[in-house]
Parts: sequence; C-alpha cells; structure tokens
Amino acid sequence: MIVGQGSSHQAFFDRAAATWDDMETGETRDQLARLVRELGIRPGDSVLDVGCGTGILFPLLAVATGGLSPVMGLDLSAEMLRHARSKGFGFPCLHADAAGLPLRSHGFDWVICNGVFPHFADKPGTLRELGRVMGAAGRLVIYHANGRQVINAIHCAIGRAVAHDELPARDQMIAWLAQAGLTPLVMRDEPDHYLVVAGHDQVHIGDRTRV
Repeated sequence: MIVGQGSSHQAFFDRAAATWDDMETGETRDQLARLVRELGIRPGDSVLDVGCGTGILFPLLAVATGGLSPVMGLDLSAEMLRHARSKGFGFPCLHADAAGLPLRSHGFDWVICNGVFPHFADKPGTLRELGRVMGAAGRLVIYHANGRQVINAIHCAIGRAVAHDELPARDQMIAWLAQAGLTPLVMRDEPDHYLVVAGHDQVHIGDRTRV
C-alpha cells in the first residue's frame, strides 16, 4: 500500500499483495468502518482512495457513497491493484504516483490516505498534489489505526525508518499542510489511531466531518 517511492518499495508491496489482507484484523476493520461513518461521506460524494492497496476500504466506500458517485483507487503497486480489482466493486484503479497525478484539478470531494502517508518520498509536494485534485469544499483525510509513535516504531523495526518513512511531528504536519494551501481541521494522535482532516478553507470542523 504505497505511493510515491522507488522500485524497491514497489517490489516489496508487490510481493506482499497476496497475503496483505491477512494482516487486517477485525479490530482494524471496525476502526475503518467507524472512521468512514464518522467522516460523513454521503451518497454522491466522489472519493480518491490514495494508496488503496488491495482495496480494504472499497466495501466501506461503496456503502457510504451508495454507488451513486465515483470511487477511485490509486496505488504504485500493480499487484496490490490487481487484488483490489479482483474484489469486484468495479471501481477504477489507477497505477500512478501520488506526487504527480494524471487527474484533473478539483475532481474529488474526499481524498483519503489510509496507512500510506509515511511512504510518500516528497510529503510536501504530494500534499500539494492531493490538494490540487480535491474540490474547493473537499476534505483530505490521513489515517492510521495506531498512533504516530507506534507507526514510526513499526517502520524502524522492519528496517525502513529513513526520514521519509515516518509520520511527522504535529508542527511539521501543520507546516506542510499550510504550504499546500490546506488548513488542519482535525488532528489526533491517540494510542489507537492517528487522524488528520484538512480542507482548503478555514471553516471549523463540523460542517461536513463529524470526527
């Protein structure tokens, strides 16, 4: 489940694709279901699932959007996308780098990065690109089913904890969002989850997003 890295990372996730879903626990699925509900995604909303991997969010997004709007998966791993397509939801799946999206501007109501943000090699640049494809009233969601400390420790343990393979500190994330013209509306770093919701505007959280 990776976007925006080199061939070694692509190869890692291509190899992992066949057993990737086995690592998703019932607790994680419950967390993701709660997240999608609480975000307030509505029928008719368009969604870009960045680093969609094998499509773990696809069934949840299908329910949330009611099948009335486009959901697109995006990943740099061709094998991850092959498994995502095999689930039969019919969502278009784009094999591309999030740092340079072949997509029109302002096309999505929601841009969701589930479990992928540490893997962006150029985080500020990728945030600018994600903001570009997000509509004026859209929301960017960055989520992990563990807190920042745990996520960074996991990457360290598996030998990929170079600077770009970590979740940044709060002040750094705020600065990068500002550089991308985005305002953080929700920022949470709890033991059981990490969540950032950002938009193009200064509207207080609660107009669309109920997290």
